[in-house]
Amino acid sequence: MDKATKKTLTWMGAAKWTGVTLAVIALGIILNHYWIKNVVEKSELEALRQSFSVRLDEVEGLIENDLYDDALSKMEELEKDLPKSNFPLLYAQLKSNFAIYYLEEKSGIRIEEALKKAVYNLGEALEVFTLVSNPIKYAMNKHNLGIAYTDLAEVRNREENLALAVSAYMEALIIRTINRYPIDYAMTQNNLGNVFSSLSEVHNTEEYLGVSVSACKEALKIRTIERHPLDYAATQNNLANAYSNLAKVRDAEENLDLAVRACKEALKIVKIERHPIKYALTQNNLGIAYRRLSEVRNTEDNLRLAVSAFMEALKIYSFKRHPIKHAMTQNNLGAAYIGLADVRNRKENLDLAVSAYMVALKIYTKEMLPNRIKLVTKNLEIARAKLRELQ
Repeated sequence: MDKATKKTLTWMGAAKWTGVTLAVIALGIILNHYWIKNVVEKSELEALRQSFSVRLDEVEGLIENDLYDDALSKMEELEKDLPKSNFPLLYAQLKSNFAIYYLEEKSGIRIEEALKKAVYNLGEALEVFTLVSNPIKYAMNKHNLGIAYTDLAEVRNREENLALAVSAYMEALIIRTINRYPIDYAMTQNNLGNVFSSLSEVHNTEEYLGVSVSACKEALKIRTIERHPLDYAATQNNLANAYSNLAKVRDAEENLDLAVRACKEALKIVKIERHPIKYALTQNNLGIAYRRLSEVRNTEDNLRLAVSAFMEALKIYSFKRHPIKHAMTQNNLGAAYIGLADVRNRKENLDLAVSAYMVALKIYTKEMLPNRIKLVTKNLEIARAKLRELQ
């Protein structure tokens, strides 16, 4: 091989290796570019995640402080900015907060519409917070779904929605066991007792009331007066309701005495100055128990105690601030006045009954609550019929 040929081959080999080297360098540059781009994108996503987390924390702080209008505004802004595909957990938490808003704040919106929105948002959250992937938040959202269906049962499809509430609470209890999450267990058992008490008004009365009492007693294993006084009072209220309803089926006097006792236990804790809403609820329940006890013994005395308790509740449940609760208590007050009319001052007490029912009917009509409208209308017709008998 002559020198020219060797020189040519050497040059070609060098060129070949130079080409490979350049290709490797080029590939490295490309890979480095994509690596840097990936790092930058991840960094940007993390910055966005932190920003969204801060905004979400702000929303939750507003909700905790009952600043619902401010919270809604912030949530609506965040929903526009927050991509579900990139941040599914944050999106699910936002939806969970929307649901809490609609469960707690219903001013300016029909109750049924608010509750439907709560159910929808909880469904969105539960697509992400599954039993397997996030059991604690799954249980929390199932518990809130139980609340939504319980409230929705007061508007329409009573039995169906109460059954859905029971299902939601039972699913929450898969996670919320007494040993692992005692506080949450007690909370869900308390609400379950309330739902079964409501279901007893539809069918299987005695059976469901027995379940209601058992659920409340389960809650009270954790909710003691010493360790959790306000929760203790809340469960005693539910227990009072169950005993009052159980009195319709059997052992009336005994169960009504137990209902009165449960209310008085609650009133050891809830005071009008410190816990006005809880105080009003307890007084309303106490009034119900006394009114029903009047059908068993000491008619006039127990009816007067019932009227007094309902009047105490109305000190807090005002027409403007708590219209639904005000209407409920007025309906109960009307029943007490009808009972008193059979004892003394017939016309005066019947007139008071009619007035109470009229107030309740006005509110329920405005709020479009058909089940309650039907109930109060029936009571009003009874009171007016009794008045006509006096003419």
